[in-house]
Amino acid sequence: MAPDPAPPRTKVERQLARLEGYHAVEHELALRRPARQGHPRFDDLALAVPEDLRARLDRSDLDVSTLDADEASYWRDGFLIKERLIPDELTSRYWAERTTITDREFSAWGGSYMALESMRDDCLHPPLVALVEKLVGEPLAMFLSLSGTQSSQREWHQDFYLKPGYENTHYCAVWIAVGDVDPASGPFEYAPGSHRLGPMRKELVDEWLTPEERVAVTAPRIAERFVTAACSELIAERRLEVRRFLPRQGDVLVWHHSLLHQGSMQQDFQMLRPGLIAHFNSIRSLEMCNKTVRQVDGGAYVERTDGDAVRSNWRSTQNLVDAAKASQLP
Repeated sequence: MAPDPAPPRTKVERQLARLEGYHAVEHELALRRPARQGHPRFDDLALAVPEDLRARLDRSDLDVSTLDADEASYWRDGFLIKERLIPDELTSRYWAERTTITDREFSAWGGSYMALESMRDDCLHPPLVALVEKLVGEPLAMFLSLSGTQSSQREWHQDFYLKPGYENTHYCAVWIAVGDVDPASGPFEYAPGSHRLGPMRKELVDEWLTPEERVAVTAPRIAERFVTAACSELIAERRLEVRRFLPRQGDVLVWHHSLLHQGSMQQDFQMLRPGLIAHFNSIRSLEMCNKTVRQVDGGAYVERTDGDAVRSNWRSTQNLVDAAKASQLP
């Protein structure tokens, strides 16, 4: 008996599937193209997503009158804060376990949630998963965690450009306070409404990197030398408001893939910042990119086994990052 024919793919699925072939060609071309010269502005790095690939709340034909309060706030501002969303017993258990880990490279691996069930319990708390899926408009899975105990001090940027093509169209990130955050610990900062200025694109950012830098695992970090400047200049030129997230334990901030944000400068380096960050993408997109998604009660996460490779690559490319930053010094 002949097998049942595969169901026809949607237009979005066909477009995403083609990306797999494009990536191989882009990688080869990246090794041949020289870096563009000069100082890029934000508009040099940004390009709108085609209308039919956008998430529901990003579409121009959205009927705003149909949105509930959470959706309307996220649509307007590019972020949503929900107080006391995660129970204290979950946040306290994770923070107690996390602060006993002395491995400095633990959080360098974005799949560190694989090592701590308590981290997954916080990030995949059912009311939180229900919230992010409502805002993005389809089933999501966690694929990345940032579990450092101090501010990353990662300066102004967006998240969309960290992946090629349209992999991040149905994507958001979450900042979870697992304790009260002190202003001196380097709070999360963001520019409300900046998601409406359009997403920076990996392909455009790559044009300003050398061939060797484009294919390095730390390419996003190397690109900070001009991405940060372009974002900072945009904030100054448009006179965008900048806010700080100073949450209490259990509070959550959900942000859009194109919201400008940063981890602010830490004032007291002896102080821990009790935060946990989780990034979510659509299960459909993740599976098309050959990611294995594990379903659990109330949520889903990508099964990651790349910890050793990521940490090895991270260490081996530090000299490239340092050299790139040094070349910008007067």
